[in-house]
Amino acid sequence: MTFSEFVRGGDRRTSAILLIPAIGLALLIVWGLQDLAVRLMRMLRLDQKLSLAWQSGLVTVVLFGALIGAACLWGVLAKEPVLRPGRSPLKAGGMGLAMGLAGLLTATGYAALAGSLHWTVIYSNPPFLLILTGSLLTLFQCAGEEIYFRGWVQSMLVRGWGPWPGLVVTSLLFAGLHVFAGVRAPLSMVNVFLAGLLFGLLAIRTGGLAAPIAAHFAWDWAEGILLGLYPNPGVDVWSSFWNMDLIGSPLWGGSAEGMNGSLGVTFVLLALCTPLAWGLIRPAPEPVAA
Repeated sequence: MTFSEFVRGGDRRTSAILLIPAIGLALLIVWGLQDLAVRLMRMLRLDQKLSLAWQSGLVTVVLFGALIGAACLWGVLAKEPVLRPGRSPLKAGGMGLAMGLAGLLTATGYAALAGSLHWTVIYSNPPFLLILTGSLLTLFQCAGEEIYFRGWVQSMLVRGWGPWPGLVVTSLLFAGLHVFAGVRAPLSMVNVFLAGLLFGLLAIRTGGLAAPIAAHFAWDWAEGILLGLYPNPGVDVWSSFWNMDLIGSPLWGGSAEGMNGSLGVTFVLLALCTPLAWGLIRPAPEPVAA
């Protein structure tokens, strides 16, 4: 076995060995590098020179740029195309955008029916530069997560363990990473795991990253910048077109974890995952004898 073949992870044992540094590197980047970036900004007094929005943007670029760099380094060592867009990338990307946007809007509709949606402010003239920058950073963050988890970790585990084990373990790691982003409630963890399944299924079914990046971006962008549902309550530092808050029962998002802790999100993600998963569950047809 050559070094590239080993790094690529072609069997169960090799994939299990390679999973350890992949987990460690993600923790080092998200936990250690974030703390280091904040300390450096304070040392350079950037926290006094830059607004909270630009400080947040700088940390985002550092963290998710590091995730992309780590995944690309694995791709070089393994001679594996990490940044593959997949089959028919424009079509796949359009499908991902539609699924992400429709999913978030449907989950918001569930919250409205449950009486948990509170519409407080309509921004008639939102700050364009902040909106644009926030949108680009959201895309960069979503791309970083998808390149690391679906482009590297999932592709490596699927090759060594098969589709379902690789998909489930990657989604568990994806959910675990979000603990560092403040996800704590059990239902929130379930929903982030289901989101990982959705993005992973899109990557498998389309053969690349265009669809999962687009779906991830559309969901996060609509939640934060379009509707202002994140953070809850309040508005993100990059502003938003509207400011909607979730109140009432935590089961419908009425907590600090917002949509992540909503049963509406659970229903939507299960509905989106089911048809995509069906092709991996049903047995392949028997070949017809000549």
